[in-house]
Amino acid sequence: MGAPAIVGGILGAASLFEGRRSRKDQERTRKVQQRSNRLQSARQAGEQMRQSQIARAQIIQAGESQNVGGSSAVIGGAGSVQSQAGANVAFAQQLFSLQNSASRLQGSAMKHFGTAEAYRAAAQISQEFGSSTTGQA
Repeated sequence: MGAPAIVGGILGAASLFEGRRSRKDQERTRKVQQRSNRLQSARQAGEQMRQSQIARAQIIQAGESQNVGGSSAVIGGAGSVQSQAGANVAFAQQLFSLQNSASRLQGSAMKHFGTAEAYRAAAQISQEFGSSTTGQA
């Protein structure tokens, strides 16, 4: 076995090691991004509900100040605000779920790419090793 084959083997092993480290780092990055998205989604949902409660209270207060507090218009308006807030929160949760799915798929694609690169490097090493042993016979 010649020096080029040895160097090629060492470089191939280093490539495999670095590829593995890269995939682990990418997975950690994906998980941190998912946590960040989850926190952001929860914060937005809380803010949406807070804003809807304020708007609902303002509608009820305006109705009371005009002596129509129990009217169907006031009750319907307050209910509409609450219903819209619920729909907005549901939409945000659905969007979050889709983002997580996309993130998982991206992570899977990166993992498969890394695996393919590892196989490519191993194949190249074996070819170089094979050509160096046949050349010395």
